[in-house]
Amino acid sequence: TNSSSTKDYESIFAVASAHALFVLVSDVLAQKRYIENALDAIVSVALRVFALLLGTVAWFCIAILFASSVIASSEKQRATLAFAFFMSSLTVLPGTHAASAQALVRTRNTRKQQNRRSSTTSTTVEAIFMPALRAIAFVKLTQRNYLRVVVERRFRSDFDAFFRATVIGSVLFAWAGGLLAPLDWSTEWHKYPTFSVRLAMIGHIVGTALTAAFAWLDRNLPEKMKER
Repeated sequence: TNSSSTKDYESIFAVASAHALFVLVSDVLAQKRYIENALDAIVSVALRVFALLLGTVAWFCIAILFASSVIASSEKQRATLAFAFFMSSLTVLPGTHAASAQALVRTRNTRKQQNRRSSTTSTTVEAIFMPALRAIAFVKLTQRNYLRVVVERRFRSDFDAFFRATVIGSVLFAWAGGLLAPLDWSTEWHKYPTFSVRLAMIGHIVGTALTAAFAWLDRNLPEKMKER
């Protein structure tokens, strides 16, 4: 029914929003050394929300490309939008923490250089173009970091390994859900996009657990073998 479907979409949006809020708050707290004032915190959050929305658009397009029937009705479009927002909160937003900090540092350095040769004209130019320059730098840094971590597998921290595993797990499990959902479309828990969302959550957890297990083995197993 339409009422149950609406509740499903609202639940998906609520879970994705709660996860996004948790990621944003925890990362702002973790980036204290880069954030000098409240404005920096607001800018960092704004940049990452911008990335979340771009990711939602990208996932919406991907869902349409792989399942063109979603454009058949407004209900399917809402379902796809809920799915896209959820997947963006899992696979896009967490990977932007480094880029937001780097963008803050780069634009701050640019601002300091401009202040050394400050004038009324330069101040006006900064007020107009600095937000755009910061957003462009953020997008470029995010793209570069994604290629480095997800495609090239060059990790600079444990978080990079965790992030790659969760992205792969979420995408693969969501894709499996999309393949299996039409087999029993009438079943309530099997409906699109609920099944894919649930499997994506499982894939996210599985990716995290496997990465944690392999990290633990990598650090502890050689020491135990030496003790023997």
